[in-house]
Amino acid sequence: MQTNKKRTDRRIVRSKEALKQSLLSLLSQKSFSSISITEIVESANYNRGTFYTHYDNKEALLDDILTPLMEELIASFRAPYGDVDVFHIDELPGSKYSIISIKMPTSTRPCSKAMCCRWSGIKCSPP
Repeated sequence: MQTNKKRTDRRIVRSKEALKQSLLSLLSQKSFSSISITEIVESANYNRGTFYTHYDNKEALLDDILTPLMEELIASFRAPYGDVDVFHIDELPGSKYSIISIKMPTSTRPCSKAMCCRWSGIKCSPP
């Protein structure tokens, strides 16, 4: 019996996982901006060709790490309100305080988006 689902090659899964683990390991030692793709691939025991087969740049690799985590976080925040059609964020308990804030030297402004301005450097707070 054959399924119509397209299976991902285990080699692809293995190489992408190695690149992710390499980046995470390097992030424990230094800042993202100071990490090069060469360092990532050398640490993962792969070459630059393998990296560029899967990712356009190191930001895409980081996005591949963070996206599933953010999706899980959003799902866990939404779970208690799954049966509610509409709610207003300012009426939720604790809405007077910012739950997540990203502090960077750029501007600050209110945010009501689900993903907290996704790495834009904007401090998120209730509108």
